[in-house]
Amino acid sequence: MISFKEHLYEANIKQVKKVISDYIDLPLECDGFAQVMTYLLTKHKIKHDVYGGKVQWKDQIFNPHFWIKLDGYVIDCALRIWFGPSAPHGIIELKKYPELKYDGKKVKFNVNDFVFKILTMQG
Repeated sequence: MISFKEHLYEANIKQVKKVISDYIDLPLECDGFAQVMTYLLTKHKIKHDVYGGKVQWKDQIFNPHFWIKLDGYVIDCALRIWFGPSAPHGIIELKKYPELKYDGKKVKFNVNDFVFKILTMQG
């Protein structure tokens, strides 16, 4: 049986998927993705944090790296750039990938409409 807390997480993740689905395959690196994702999540009032630091996938490390963190999940659309097609992509449930490790600190991106349009090739 699913707990109330798990039900809230699932509902939140469904909303997040809906909000970001059109943008997860843009030709951007991690900083661009983090800016696009924080813009979208902020516009939709979805609580999240942006992090900068390093990421490890199996025995490989990439630094510097940026990602979005929310309730046991990470949004990371650039892992495959650094680690190849076997790396996770999009909304990642961390407990399902014990070989994926993030180490970083919160950062703040102030992304306005103009920057969002440039990054998403709409402007």
